[in-house]
Amino acid sequence: MRVFNSNIKAILASGKVSIFYLVSIQTPSQLILDTTLHYDINIPAIGTFNASAGLSIVEAPRLSTAVDREAYKITYADPMFEKRALFEAGLTGSRVTVYVAFINTLPYSIGGAAPGMPLVNVSDMIIAYSGYVDTQGYAMDPHEATVFAVIECASPMASLGLTRGFYTSKEAMSHINPADTSFDQVTINASKTTYLWGKI
Repeated sequence: MRVFNSNIKAILASGKVSIFYLVSIQTPSQLILDTTLHYDINIPAIGTFNASAGLSIVEAPRLSTAVDREAYKITYADPMFEKRALFEAGLTGSRVTVYVAFINTLPYSIGGAAPGMPLVNVSDMIIAYSGYVDTQGYAMDPHEATVFAVIECASPMASLGLTRGFYTSKEAMSHINPADTSFDQVTINASKTTYLWGKI
């Protein structure tokens, strides 16, 4: 059962709740901090979250009675393909944390935030997701002709329902860990192999 602190409980009890998302992605080379707020916000314990990156949707998996691997999706509006270089460098395996943060909708200050201002203490936020990037890619809305960069994060059931192959090579592993040499010798003396698939 999730436990909320007194500030979150007070806001929820008021019936007037205003939230925004903070997304932290730690790649091997950089820390990416983005927010759905319309202005940059500094969270003292983490850093400054960028409002101009196009973060638009943070979509949690739908509840299901079946064991599946519904993904946690983070979507950016990216009409200029600004995330392309990041995707090509490889995000798979990068650590992701999604926070749900609150605006103070009470008529008095709470958690150091005046009325109408965001609460910036991590203790006044909810960690909605903590895990790793599974896949990344682009999608297009044909109705609005808008391009989206979509990051899918691993679900808790990813190891049970993994249906996609994870391609490994010396070059692919260098994106995840430059010091990893586990695949350096794999292709030595290797030969091409052809397999038949399906009914004969």
